[in-house]
Amino acid sequence: MAKRLVCRVQDVADRELRECETEDGMKLVVANAGGEFFGFQAACPHQDVPLCEGIFDGATLTCHMLKVLESDPASGYVVMRRLAELIARYLAGDAPRS
Repeated sequence: MAKRLVCRVQDVADRELRECETEDGMKLVVANAGGEFFGFQAACPHQDVPLCEGIFDGATLTCHMLKVLESDPASGYVVMRRLAELIARYLAGDAPRS
C-alpha cells in the first residue's frame, strides 16, 4: 500500500482529531494519540455524522451522537457500547424480556 500525505504532524495536536481530505477526495479523520497517528473514515458508520466532532481522550474515539460507537485507534477495535451492555446482561441472565 502506498503512503499518502493527508496532513502534517504539527497540524494535529496531542489528543486531537482533524478531518483531512486526500487528493482524490477521500475524507479521513486523523487522531494523535501521544505522538502516534491513526486514520479513520470520516463518518461514523452507525450515524453517518462527522467523527471529527467526536470525543477523543487520547485512547478512545467516541461518536458524539448518542455516544454509542467507541473505537480504539491503536487496535482498530470498535465497540457498539449499548449492544455490548445488552450482551453482558444477557450472559449474566439479566436480559430485558420482550
